[in-house]
Amino acid sequence: RTDVPSRPEEVLPALGRLVVPQAAPAPAEAPGLALTPRFANARVAIRDKVERYWRSLVRLKDVDRPSADDLEASLAWAAAFFDEGVFWEFHEILEHIWMPAQEPTKTLLQGFVQIAIGFHHYTEWNQPGAASQLRKGLEKVHQVKAAFPTLRFSPFLDRGEACLAAFEAAGPDGLGGFDPARIPAFDVAPLPDGQGL
Repeated sequence: RTDVPSRPEEVLPALGRLVVPQAAPAPAEAPGLALTPRFANARVAIRDKVERYWRSLVRLKDVDRPSADDLEASLAWAAAFFDEGVFWEFHEILEHIWMPAQEPTKTLLQGFVQIAIGFHHYTEWNQPGAASQLRKGLEKVHQVKAAFPTLRFSPFLDRGEACLAAFEAAGPDGLGGFDPARIPAFDVAPLPDGQGL
């Protein structure tokens, strides 16, 4: 159908009106958008995801997407999605920067992407995937972090290590006991002058 929205700036507000009636005003109407009966039982999960997307976009509404060569600004921009638990989208944002990057930036970004995918697997109750991707990502970031002396990696890495330990201890059926509040904020940021890793 031609009347169904296709651009993110149309789709997300339309979803917001559909499952979050009190959402902020949308820029345009989106006729023809409705939940099919197949997804009617998922209304709460869909509303939660839309709200998290919405909060991410609100954080970025006055911020232009940085150029791929501005690592610190790109990480800050992507953090709006990670911090709202929209891990797949964090991965999508950094993947466009990671693919053409040179070493050691390539390994750093790939590590961050794998960490995000590990947490995405957690949200899908995939314990083996969560532990595996989180472990690989943390190893990559630890491998190259010394090459980025202007970035602060703690407490992000420390909390990520604690999550990994919990995921590994949980076993395949134990993720239900993990408190999502333990997932770290993506607070990898520039250090004040004169401070080390």
